[in-house]
Amino acid sequence: MSSALKSFALALCLGGVAWTSTRVYATYCVPAGFTGFLQSLVTMDSSPCQAVFALISHSHTLYASMIAALLFGFFSLITEGISFVTGRPLNECSPPGKTR
Repeated sequence: MSSALKSFALALCLGGVAWTSTRVYATYCVPAGFTGFLQSLVTMDSSPCQAVFALISHSHTLYASMIAALLFGFFSLITEGISFVTGRPLNECSPPGKTR
């Protein structure tokens, strides 16, 4: 699997974790309505809800990692494309004045 594909997959996974944790917290820990308000008095202090809230609290780190993975994947894709077109890796150096 290419590094570009791995980076895009990582970005999707990180975005999925951030989105899923928010949806789980909103659905199970603090449901909507008055009965949800009463239920949240008990569920918000539970260990699973505290763990999900910790994920949400650190979601800015998840999003920053997701953006970094997307950028890395984009640049890796460009590098692989250039290598494919030229027929040689970009990190291969030739002595000055000598061409292949």
